[in-house]
Amino acid sequence: MRYLPLADESTGWRYVLVVTLDVTERDAAQLGLARSEHAYAAAFDHSLVANALADRSGVITRANDAFCAMLGRNRAHLVGTRWQASTHADDLALGEAAAADLLSGRKASLILDKRFLHEDGHEVDVLVGITLVRDEAGEPLHFHCQIVDVSALRSTQADLKRQAATDPLTGLLNRRGIDEVLRAHCSALVGCRQPAGPASDCRPRGAVFLLDLDRFKLLNDTYGHGAGDAALQAVARRWRDRLRQDDVLGRFGGDEFVVLLPEADLRAAQVVAAALVVPVPVDDHAVGLRGVTVEVTACAGVAVFMPGDDCESVVRRADAALLAAKASGPGQARASA
Repeated sequence: MRYLPLADESTGWRYVLVVTLDVTERDAAQLGLARSEHAYAAAFDHSLVANALADRSGVITRANDAFCAMLGRNRAHLVGTRWQASTHADDLALGEAAAADLLSGRKASLILDKRFLHEDGHEVDVLVGITLVRDEAGEPLHFHCQIVDVSALRSTQADLKRQAATDPLTGLLNRRGIDEVLRAHCSALVGCRQPAGPASDCRPRGAVFLLDLDRFKLLNDTYGHGAGDAALQAVARRWRDRLRQDDVLGRFGGDEFVVLLPEADLRAAQVVAAALVVPVPVDDHAVGLRGVTVEVTACAGVAVFMPGDDCESVVRRADAALLAAKASGPGQARASA
């Protein structure tokens, strides 16, 4: 109720004008708004999902406990810093492009796959859902970001991918893994599809050779499959020790192995192949006969990458060279023509 005093100067009478307003709906709306703001604040601050607000320039204006814990920082030090300061340097351009899309109206919200930097320096893989909040006139107010830490998921995915590409017996790459490496190497040579000319840096780069153990079936038949497994493990260890860090060794299957020398020419590849086909001793415990020395050798077929090569052609040439080496006897290495 509102009261307005009035006076009539001619008569000297005094009045009070009383205005009564029904404010039930207004009070209900204000109460509802207060409850809504309280509920939003509670949901924002106590959510298990990391939440943050940032202004148009990327300054963090509000952050909940989950976001602070994700970055290993307290709220007092985090709020007021720029979003970019917590972002991995390689992902800064991604965030800038996302902000431009939202501010221009091209997108109302989006999801980023990016990395933050923890206070101790380690990377945090995250998915960030970003929404640009606007006022009633359509002017940008702030970015609302919801962040999920997917580091454990990424680690699990990497482990599964590694296991899928690893031979469980030898710990080397399996056929799938070596195929991926060979394809990647061939992709790097895609610019060398034309014959090299005087002004071109296109040149043969890298070599592949196939290795096949000699008389492996006889070893299995004589001493059992345990001895065969021990022989595969022994050659895998010896060959890995004799290769450089950048060289790739994998088991194609059975007693057949593949080596990729990414930078070797034919001469260098032949030297390496000759070093790998020498006899490798197998632990006498593995064959079940103490004091008995069992050695295994292998044959190798070598092929170098040439301009215009694809993976299949160079492997075929290496396979043909391996057949020629096997025909010459155990412990032989041959190069393709």
